[in-house]
Amino acid sequence: MNITIQEHPNGIVVELDGKLDTGTSLGVDQALKEVAGDQLQALPEGARLLVVDCTKVPFISSAGLRVLLATGKALRRSRGELRISGLNEAPRKVFQISGFDRFFKVFPDSETALSA
Repeated sequence: MNITIQEHPNGIVVELDGKLDTGTSLGVDQALKEVAGDQLQALPEGARLLVVDCTKVPFISSAGLRVLLATGKALRRSRGELRISGLNEAPRKVFQISGFDRFFKVFPDSETALSA
């Protein structure tokens, strides 16, 4: 799993590249905690938005969903928000079946997620 982090004026985009499964979820969890804990808190008030770009994620397992859920809950406690962008067909179906598409705001791309 490759993880790219980009700061924007109103939030941070974390781009994932690879499967989000049991083998990669620990690394993604650590990266998201680091971003949510340090970088996101350093942004101006009102810009506590974290977008996880899944454009290059072909598969998400339940372990990956747990990471996103834990990060989303942590951000809500600190008045932040986690948004998901770029879900491909298979991950989108996983989100729909699990009900995660009702828990997270899902956008077609990162730019839309940041500006919505």
